[in-house]
Amino acid sequence: AFFISDQIFVKRFKCSRNPTHFLWFLFQIKGKSISKIGQSPSHADISMPELMKYRKVLDEEDYKEFHRGVGLSAHGVGIGAFVYLRRIFEKLIEKAHAFAAVQEGWNEEEYQRARISERIDILKIHLPEFLVKQKALYAILSKGVHELTEQDCLAAFPVVKLGIELILDEEIEKHKREAKLKAAAKDISLLTEKHK
Repeated sequence: AFFISDQIFVKRFKCSRNPTHFLWFLFQIKGKSISKIGQSPSHADISMPELMKYRKVLDEEDYKEFHRGVGLSAHGVGIGAFVYLRRIFEKLIEKAHAFAAVQEGWNEEEYQRARISERIDILKIHLPEFLVKQKALYAILSKGVHELTEQDCLAAFPVVKLGIELILDEEIEKHKREAKLKAAAKDISLLTEKHK
């Protein structure tokens, strides 16, 4: 560790996986307490590579918003981070709504009168199972946007982000399965033609 001033010092940590990687933490001493006031690479820089896989199920704008939400959280902006995660949640519901609305027997008036939790129930066969089971996540996101403090949102952010990631993970698995089914159907068709 080395001191930048009487109250601020930096501590370097070596990565246990790759000895050429380092983490730098900046600490501040106030009276008898020490607080971490910064780091390099930032939380956002560390978590961004793990978000790349969600490009497969999010369009460009939604991916940018997810990225911004994580970045805002890493920079101490909890309410703003919640806004972006809530938008992703809402867009997942709207995507299911657009699909369901063209199905036979759809009742748009009933859907429009429904609250979000009721809309999730109406759309449950078109939504990821985790989203349906954990629909309370939307209430938490809304409360964060409208009522919670920055600190409350920052404390809750990792759990809420995990919930969104689990929903998106389920979408990734669904896409993988659909691709496998399509490839298998094509291969079986070709094989059938070959051996007629």
